[in-house]
Amino acid sequence: MNAAKPAGYDSLISRIRSAPDGKKHIAFFDFDKTLIAGYSAVALIKAQLSEEQLGKLDILQQFLAVGAHSAGLLHFDELVKTSALMLEGQREEEFIELADLIYHRSLRGMIYPEAAEVILAHKNKGHEVVVVSSATR
Repeated sequence: MNAAKPAGYDSLISRIRSAPDGKKHIAFFDFDKTLIAGYSAVALIKAQLSEEQLGKLDILQQFLAVGAHSAGLLHFDELVKTSALMLEGQREEEFIELADLIYHRSLRGMIYPEAAEVILAHKNKGHEVVVVSSATR
């Protein structure tokens, strides 16, 4: 049985399909909880753990930072910096391999089908598609 489409979905697809073609039109999407059902940061940490890319101190530091942020003791920008430090020194090629692993292992199955259809509708019109994420909450 197919799940019902979100309210306004058919109208949105219709408006995209009737929009002018070309890269003058840009569609922005948030990643976590908009395009995927969940948080990509969780998938990143799980992959880093399974690939043994995180030490015990890294894990402790990340959990303390998330807890401090949740309690209002750490500003969002500091949480992002803490998360980014865990990637420090990683070569771009290694990160691309990790991202590919995360996509195939976790994220691919988390993509909302309707979100994929909306993005495809934009791409079929030649629109620029931009995906943004803070990936920490």
